Amino acid sequence: RTPPAPPETSCLMRPATLPCLALAACAAILPACSSAEAIPLGPESIEPARVLHAEGRSDEAWDILDEFDAEDFDLATQREFNLLAGEVSDATGDWDRAIRFYEAAMAQPGPANEAQGVEQRLLELGIELLEGRRKVLFFFTDRGRGVVTLENLAFTGQFRGTRAEALARLAEYQFDRGEYADAAIFYA
Repeated sequence: RTPPAPPETSCLMRPATLPCLALAACAAILPACSSAEAIPLGPESIEPARVLHAEGRSDEAWDILDEFDAEDFDLATQREFNLLAGEVSDATGDWDRAIRFYEAAMAQPGPANEAQGVEQRLLELGIELLEGRRKVLFFFTDRGRGVVTLENLAFTGQFRGTRAEALARLAEYQFDRGEYADAAIFYA
Protein backbone atom coordinates (compact mmCIF):
# COMPACT_ATOMS: atom_id res chain seq x y z
CA ARG A 1 0.00 0.00 0.00
CA THR A 2 1.31 3.53 -0.84
CA PRO A 3 0.91 6.44 1.54
CA PRO A 4 -1.73 8.99 0.57
CA ALA A 5 -0.51 12.00 -1.32
CA PRO A 6 -0.08 15.12 0.82
CA PRO A 7 -2.86 17.63 0.45
CA GLU A 8 -2.24 20.39 -2.07
CA THR A 9 -0.85 23.42 -0.24
CA SER A 10 -1.17 26.91 -1.55
CA CYS A 11 1.98 28.67 -2.51
CA LEU A 12 1.39 31.12 0.37
CA MET A 13 1.43 28.35 2.96
CA ARG A 14 4.63 26.68 1.88
CA PRO A 15 7.33 26.74 4.58
CA ALA A 16 9.71 28.70 2.39
CA THR A 17 7.25 31.61 1.96
CA LEU A 18 6.14 31.98 5.60
CA PRO A 19 9.11 34.19 6.66
CA CYS A 20 8.45 36.45 3.67
CA LEU A 21 4.78 36.76 4.63
CA ALA A 22 5.67 37.62 8.23
CA LEU A 23 8.11 40.26 7.04
CA ALA A 24 5.51 41.75 4.66
CA ALA A 25 2.91 41.86 7.45
CA CYS A 26 5.33 43.68 9.76
CA ALA A 27 6.24 46.13 7.02
CA ALA A 28 2.56 46.87 6.43
CA ILE A 29 1.81 47.74 10.04
CA LEU A 30 5.14 49.38 10.91
CA PRO A 31 4.12 52.89 9.80
CA ALA A 32 1.06 52.74 12.05
CA CYS A 33 3.19 51.64 15.00
CA SER A 34 5.95 54.16 14.50
CA SER A 35 3.91 57.31 13.90
CA ALA A 36 3.23 59.08 17.17
CA GLU A 37 0.06 61.07 17.58
CA ALA A 38 0.65 64.77 17.50
CA ILE A 39 0.51 66.43 20.89
CA PRO A 40 -2.40 68.89 20.97
CA LEU A 41 -1.40 72.53 20.97
CA GLY A 42 -2.26 74.94 23.75
CA PRO A 43 -3.29 78.61 23.89
CA GLU A 44 0.29 79.82 23.50
CA SER A 45 0.10 78.81 19.83
CA ILE A 46 -2.61 81.37 19.08
CA GLU A 47 -1.29 84.13 21.34
CA PRO A 48 0.65 85.90 18.54
CA ALA A 49 -2.57 86.07 16.49
CA ARG A 50 -4.47 87.40 19.51
CA VAL A 51 -1.89 90.17 19.96
CA LEU A 52 -1.97 91.12 16.28
CA HIS A 53 -5.77 91.20 16.29
CA ALA A 54 -5.79 93.41 19.40
CA GLU A 55 -3.41 95.78 17.58
CA GLY A 56 -5.85 95.97 14.67
CA ARG A 57 -3.67 93.85 12.40
CA SER A 58 -6.37 91.26 11.72
CA ASP A 59 -5.09 90.27 8.26
CA GLU A 60 -1.76 89.27 9.79
CA ALA A 61 -3.56 87.52 12.63
CA TRP A 62 -5.52 85.49 10.09
CA ASP A 63 -2.30 84.47 8.35
CA ILE A 64 -1.24 82.82 11.62
CA LEU A 65 -4.60 81.24 12.38
CA ASP A 66 -4.92 79.92 8.86
CA GLU A 67 -2.03 77.55 9.59
CA PHE A 68 -4.16 75.63 12.11
CA ASP A 69 -7.37 73.62 12.37
CA ALA A 70 -9.38 73.54 15.59
CA GLU A 71 -8.52 69.85 15.95
CA ASP A 72 -4.83 70.79 16.29
CA PHE A 73 -5.54 72.11 19.79
CA ASP A 74 -6.46 70.61 23.14
CA LEU A 75 -10.17 70.73 23.94
CA ALA A 76 -9.94 73.87 26.08
CA THR A 77 -8.04 75.76 23.38
CA GLN A 78 -10.34 74.66 20.53
CA ARG A 79 -13.05 77.03 21.76
CA GLU A 80 -10.51 79.87 22.12
CA PHE A 81 -9.26 79.19 18.60
CA ASN A 82 -12.79 79.19 17.14
CA LEU A 83 -13.71 82.40 18.98
CA LEU A 84 -10.54 84.19 17.89
CA ALA A 85 -10.83 82.92 14.31
CA GLY A 86 -14.45 84.12 14.27
CA GLU A 87 -13.49 87.56 15.57
CA VAL A 88 -10.57 87.89 13.15
CA SER A 89 -12.68 86.73 10.21
CA ASP A 90 -15.39 89.19 11.21
CA ALA A 91 -12.83 92.00 11.44
CA THR A 92 -11.42 91.18 7.99
CA GLY A 93 -14.91 91.23 6.48
CA ASP A 94 -15.24 87.50 5.83
CA TRP A 95 -18.65 87.09 7.43
CA ASP A 96 -19.22 83.59 6.05
CA ARG A 97 -16.04 82.28 7.65
CA ALA A 98 -16.85 84.23 10.83
CA ILE A 99 -20.24 82.53 11.07
CA ARG A 100 -18.66 79.09 10.65
CA PHE A 101 -16.15 79.73 13.45
CA TYR A 102 -18.74 81.33 15.74
CA GLU A 103 -21.10 78.38 15.25
CA ALA A 104 -18.26 75.96 16.00
CA ALA A 105 -17.44 77.91 19.18
CA MET A 106 -21.11 77.83 20.21
CA ALA A 107 -21.10 74.05 20.01
CA GLN A 108 -18.31 73.83 22.59
CA PRO A 109 -18.72 74.36 26.33
CA GLY A 110 -17.35 77.58 27.74
CA PRO A 111 -18.09 80.63 29.86
CA ALA A 112 -21.63 81.98 29.56
CA ASN A 113 -20.51 85.55 28.86
CA GLU A 114 -18.51 84.37 25.83
CA ALA A 115 -21.46 82.31 24.58
CA GLN A 116 -23.81 85.25 24.95
CA GLY A 117 -21.47 87.50 22.97
CA VAL A 118 -21.14 84.91 20.21
CA GLU A 119 -24.90 84.40 20.03
CA GLN A 120 -25.47 88.14 19.85
CA ARG A 121 -22.98 88.48 16.98
CA LEU A 122 -24.54 85.54 15.12
CA LEU A 123 -27.94 87.18 15.58
CA GLU A 124 -26.62 90.44 14.13
CA LEU A 125 -24.97 88.71 11.16
CA GLY A 126 -28.07 86.59 10.49
CA ILE A 127 -30.33 89.65 10.53
CA GLU A 128 -27.99 91.62 8.25
CA LEU A 129 -27.97 88.72 5.78
CA LEU A 130 -31.72 88.28 5.99
CA GLU A 131 -32.29 91.98 5.33
CA GLY A 132 -29.85 91.98 2.41
CA ARG A 133 -27.32 94.30 4.07
CA ARG A 134 -24.51 91.75 3.64
CA LYS A 135 -23.56 90.95 0.06
CA VAL A 136 -21.75 88.20 -1.78
CA LEU A 137 -19.34 89.55 -4.39
CA PHE A 138 -20.52 93.09 -3.52
CA PHE A 139 -23.82 92.74 -5.40
CA PHE A 140 -25.74 89.61 -4.44
CA THR A 141 -27.67 89.07 -1.26
CA ASP A 142 -27.51 85.77 0.58
CA ARG A 143 -30.77 85.73 2.49
CA GLY A 144 -30.71 81.93 2.51
CA ARG A 145 -27.50 82.05 4.55
CA GLY A 146 -29.25 84.44 6.92
CA VAL A 147 -32.14 81.99 7.31
CA VAL A 148 -29.76 79.11 8.07
CA THR A 149 -27.75 81.20 10.53
CA LEU A 150 -30.84 82.29 12.42
CA GLU A 151 -32.33 78.78 12.37
CA ASN A 152 -29.10 77.36 13.81
CA LEU A 153 -29.11 80.03 16.49
CA ALA A 154 -32.80 79.54 17.27
CA PHE A 155 -32.42 75.81 17.76
CA THR A 156 -28.96 75.57 19.36
CA GLY A 157 -28.56 78.85 21.23
CA GLN A 158 -28.25 78.82 25.01
CA PHE A 159 -30.00 82.10 25.72
CA ARG A 160 -33.74 82.53 25.55
CA GLY A 161 -33.56 86.15 24.37
CA THR A 162 -31.39 85.48 21.32
CA ARG A 163 -33.35 82.32 20.45
CA ALA A 164 -36.63 84.23 20.65
CA GLU A 165 -35.28 87.12 18.55
CA ALA A 166 -33.98 84.70 15.91
CA LEU A 167 -37.35 82.93 15.73
CA ALA A 168 -39.23 86.23 15.51
CA ARG A 169 -36.99 87.47 12.67
CA LEU A 170 -37.41 84.21 10.79
CA ALA A 171 -41.19 84.30 11.22
CA GLU A 172 -41.34 87.91 10.03
CA TYR A 173 -39.18 87.10 7.00
CA GLN A 174 -41.38 84.13 6.02
CA PHE A 175 -44.56 86.15 6.60
CA ASP A 176 -43.30 89.02 4.40
CA ARG A 177 -42.64 86.51 1.64
CA GLY A 178 -46.18 85.19 1.89
CA GLU A 179 -45.05 81.83 3.24
CA TYR A 180 -47.60 81.79 6.03
CA ALA A 181 -47.33 78.13 6.97
CA ASP A 182 -43.55 78.49 7.45
CA ALA A 183 -44.06 81.72 9.37
CA ALA A 184 -46.50 79.97 11.70
CA ILE A 185 -43.83 77.39 12.54
CA PHE A 186 -41.44 80.10 13.70
CA TYR A 187 -44.15 82.07 15.52
CA ALA A 188 -45.15 78.98 17.51
